[in-house]
Amino acid sequence: MLGNTAHISRLGGDEFSIVIKNKNIEELTKISNEIHILVAQSPTQLDGYEINQTISLGASIWKGETLEALLKVTDQALYKSKGMGRNQVTINE
Repeated sequence: MLGNTAHISRLGGDEFSIVIKNKNIEELTKISNEIHILVAQSPTQLDGYEINQTISLGASIWKGETLEALLKVTDQALYKSKGMGRNQVTINE
């Protein structure tokens, strides 16, 4: 799905970043929704218990702004997802 054009990192706590090169809004939306579905469909087994996972996802397109500005607008998308009841995807254009 992401191929070798993606870089994944942990920002802190339960926040992660995926940087994907050369994608437009349609591709970003498709990838974000695929990640959302994959997480929801992947229960984890722990000591005989099944743990269902959810994800609140915020995504943005790089428009040449500073890194700080990109992170701010992406964070806004993430918190919009969380504010809509969590387990949502929000894309900022």
